[in-house]
Amino acid sequence: MSIINLSVILVLNIIYWIFFGRDPKVIGICIWRALGLSIPTFMGAIIGIIEIYHFLFLYLKFSFSQVSESYVALLPVLLFLILSLVIYLIFVGLYLLLLKIFWRNPPKWLRFRNWRTIFLGFMISVLAALPATITYVPFFVLIPSSELIIDTLMKKGYEASDIIGGMFLIWFLFAVELYHSEYKFKKWCTYRKTTKSQ
Repeated sequence: MSIINLSVILVLNIIYWIFFGRDPKVIGICIWRALGLSIPTFMGAIIGIIEIYHFLFLYLKFSFSQVSESYVALLPVLLFLILSLVIYLIFVGLYLLLLKIFWRNPPKWLRFRNWRTIFLGFMISVLAALPATITYVPFFVLIPSSELIIDTLMKKGYEASDIIGGMFLIWFLFAVELYHSEYKFKKWCTYRKTTKSQ
């Protein structure tokens, strides 16, 4: 993990909360939502999400090196995005099944409002992984372009949990931030609508 990248990310995080995080109740809700989102993310989807950024990094590297047909690196990005979404939806489906088994009428705070909320969660999961992945960019440089991160880790004797565990804290902080930003954006949209109607 790059200490410089990690320091910059944490400083940006602190600056965000100084300027925008002044409502403890809302922050509590965002923390709860991020904790819930961490289950499908870190039970499986994160492996595909890491590979999305790995192949995006390779695409940028090939583009700057002016390698012909560098766009081929975008195909694995799409494949890993689909794989991550499928894994995420499987865990959401299992969660909904457990809710139906244990509760006839589960409380509102345990249910998803609609499908939009489910897909928003996936988008937040992918975006929150970006800062965490940036801290590992120096590690990406060492991985051959033909190999996946997990394959390289296994060959070098590492466990996937070593890197994923290191990513969790950064991912979690940014997932909370993104949920908070969503709340702020909704509040701003409501304010705009009320001012226009007056």
